Amino acid sequence: MRAVVGKDICRDLGQTMVSEWLDTNGCGGFASSTIAGMNTRRYHSLLIASLDAPVGRVAYLSSIQETATVGSHSLELGCNVYHDVVHPRATGISNTYRWNPIPFSPTGSKAFRSKST
Repeated sequence: MRAVVGKDICRDLGQTMVSEWLDTNGCGGFASSTIAGMNTRRYHSLLIASLDAPVGRVAYLSSIQETATVGSHSLELGCNVYHDVVHPRATGISNTYRWNPIPFSPTGSKAFRSKST
């Protein structure tokens, strides 16, 4: 399946918080989050393994807090919500979000571009 989310959603924090993705491995394990990379549900995680399917799921990797640095330019790529505060607010630096076949988002600034998968 191929899906693309455009700039109108990727640059809107409210939309990226409710737009979710899910990738399963067919054995009971999965990865899921929002397109902002913000875990808003208790089952959002980048690596959930099913040790004893269909129960016994364990979250091995909840999230990754990425910062890209080139020279004197740094860009925080993560996004978290703490009560009513969002930090870092990386939403708005990406024009698209794609699934082909796994979720990825090309991001960047005037200084550099990157691709998160």
